[in-house]
Amino acid sequence: MSDYTFDNFKEDLVIGHEMDFEFNGAKFGIVNGPNENSVDGSVWHFIVTSSVSIEVVICDFEDRDRLLKFVDELNIDGIYLKDIINGELYTEIYIM
Repeated sequence: MSDYTFDNFKEDLVIGHEMDFEFNGAKFGIVNGPNENSVDGSVWHFIVTSSVSIEVVICDFEDRDRLLKFVDELNIDGIYLKDIINGELYTEIYIM
């Protein structure tokens, strides 16, 4: 079992790292990028790529409380992200 946990995942997000991971044949990303409508000038996005691509704005870049609430509540195919990370149910995970 990997030493990388959901708590590590959240700590990496708090310091601004982006994440990509694969689960159930789809690719997921929690990334940040510029947004002219944002108070901070940048936002966090949740991206899903499978047969279609979906991108959702999570919050302004500096709003870590909202970002962490999002990842705490994120449920993919009936499984919470915490369980995907802690149970190593992902195929690959990339921290940038």
